[in-house]
Amino acid sequence: MKKDKIKIFFGHCFYNEKRVKKYRDAVLRVFKDKSKYSVQFGTKKSFQIYENFFKEIKKLIRDAKYCIFDLIGYDPQKSKLNLNVLLELGVSIGANKKYYFLSAKSGKCKKLSEEITDIRKDYMPTYKKGNIRSLTRELKDIKTKIDEYWKARHYK
Repeated sequence: MKKDKIKIFFGHCFYNEKRVKKYRDAVLRVFKDKSKYSVQFGTKKSFQIYENFFKEIKKLIRDAKYCIFDLIGYDPQKSKLNLNVLLELGVSIGANKKYYFLSAKSGKCKKLSEEITDIRKDYMPTYKKGNIRSLTRELKDIKTKIDEYWKARHYK
């Protein structure tokens, strides 16, 4: 019997191509077992807004079993694309998806994350912005939670 892959949607900011490459490489190293995981990112490398873009994002989220959102860099004064990540988070909540999110260890992003965590009453891992080693450590923790949840639901 063929096992289903665990589909994971990953929403993150897309404001620095160099950071995005390192970031995605770290994510793919953690979820490296391609026979087990299928990771989809919210944006493609050549990011362009077009008419059906939001429809595609919603479909990726609906098709995923789990969603992970990185709120790093959120700044109400300079929102950049992070508001898109918050919108994607809202879509996943509306689609009743199991979701996780990452945040900064300090600053405005941490404050926003604490407010979201107040509502959800859940642990939210944090990492130091720009520190791939710290990010990888937290992603491994989320991966463990996903594996445990998946195993409990599918191998009773």
